[in-house]
Amino acid sequence: IQEYLNYQIAELFVNNEDWAHNNVLAWRPRTSDGVFRWVFFDVEGGFGLYDHNDYLNNLFDFKEDNFLLHRFLFERLLKNPQVKAQFIQGFASYLNSTFESGRIIDLIQTMSAEIEKEMEKDVARWAGYTTNGGSKCSPINSMTQWRTHLAIMENFAKLRPDIIREQIKQKFNLDGEVHVNFRSEGGSITVNGVENVESGLYFKNIPLYLEA
Repeated sequence: IQEYLNYQIAELFVNNEDWAHNNVLAWRPRTSDGVFRWVFFDVEGGFGLYDHNDYLNNLFDFKEDNFLLHRFLFERLLKNPQVKAQFIQGFASYLNSTFESGRIIDLIQTMSAEIEKEMEKDVARWAGYTTNGGSKCSPINSMTQWRTHLAIMENFAKLRPDIIREQIKQKFNLDGEVHVNFRSEGGSITVNGVENVESGLYFKNIPLYLEA
């Protein structure tokens, strides 16, 4: 269940608009005790691909897929109070760590610095071509266009956390947030299934399950 919740959290945060009704995939070993694993893939539809204001989108309103019915599964699981708390405070934990704005922007800048070495050759080779992909799937036509996309991604990383916190509060009718400080000396802390958590904002009146 924790990995399924992680999957939902990641898709919701990045605002993958080519998901929920599409690109839903799960697998399991063909054994008597094999459990389903959900596949996080084809996520370029997130981080502002379709519009520079995509950070405002609310994927809690995502459509159902007609194959695995994962929206139905997700909503049914949330009827369990412990799973609901695990999802809400787990999301908060990731917003304080994995999806923290400064961390993501650093990753974008570090990775783009490496990619930039090849981008002029990429533009020269593929500019003006079209692809068989979906809407707005096309090669980068100039270095200016590439840097514009990077700026959109950084802006998304900066603004998305606060937006999705508000969306979580609205969906679950929550009272607000409180800042929680964690300190570990030589170990790590797990909060609601999320390892190595950081101090930050958590949601009021939702249980925190701690392991050290």
